[in-house]
Amino acid sequence: MEAGDFLTGGGQVAIRIREHDWRPTPLGAIETWPHALRYTLSGMLNSAFPTYLAWGPDLVSFYNDAYRPILGIKPEALGRPFPEVWGEAWEQVGPVTERALRGEASYLQDYAVTVDRHGTRKQSVWTFAYSPVRDTDGSVQGVLCHVHETTARIQTEQRLRSALREIETQQARFDALIEHLPFGAGLFDIEARALLTNPLFRKYLPGGRPPSLDPEVQPHWTGFDPEGRVLSPRDYPFARAMRGELTQNVSFLHRTPEGNECWMRISGIPIHGSD
Repeated sequence: MEAGDFLTGGGQVAIRIREHDWRPTPLGAIETWPHALRYTLSGMLNSAFPTYLAWGPDLVSFYNDAYRPILGIKPEALGRPFPEVWGEAWEQVGPVTERALRGEASYLQDYAVTVDRHGTRKQSVWTFAYSPVRDTDGSVQGVLCHVHETTARIQTEQRLRSALREIETQQARFDALIEHLPFGAGLFDIEARALLTNPLFRKYLPGGRPPSLDPEVQPHWTGFDPEGRVLSPRDYPFARAMRGELTQNVSFLHRTPEGNECWMRISGIPIHGSD
């Protein structure tokens, strides 16, 4: 491979590498770079996945176009030592780098790291894969780091968990409220399944199904409109609520299976979704 050929197709960073004066650096002139470095750089520069390479005893930095946004407004990282580029995070990523230099690959998922990319140090979350890069004789000469930021996903998951905890808290409060109401109350889903009922509700409807839906209990319930006319089961409060209507204080005469009678007032309240 002729000098410079390994940079073919490497994007903007490849141009920077080609134009950089490497002679004063520990790597020396680009024509003298070892095959392992040129081969690794060629693969990295032609990858669409954010990747960083630290090479040699000084951990000289290289990266690809996909990695450039991760650096933010940092000074140009190309050719600088890895610990210098990411000094604020070295306490966290340094030990992982050392393991790779000893020949041990690492995979860190959702790993919290403090970074300064935009002038302010902030904690962020990343998934890393650190791999040793070996020369032709098998000795480790560098560290290849594949990086994917997961901060947004983790924050979204945290907000979701927080929202779910709040929903559970509110649900528990709602359950307690329903349970201790001084009248019968029940909450149903759109399939008319009872989600929550309190003791008085269960006393009069042990099966949990409103009389408008349950032919077996309908004979025990007779509803009347304000003019005293008998209601059809389709006009019972629950049936109307399921059609989206608010129905309040409908009079019912309830007869228990034992023959006892009592008057009730029943309301049906629809709960609308966002649509």
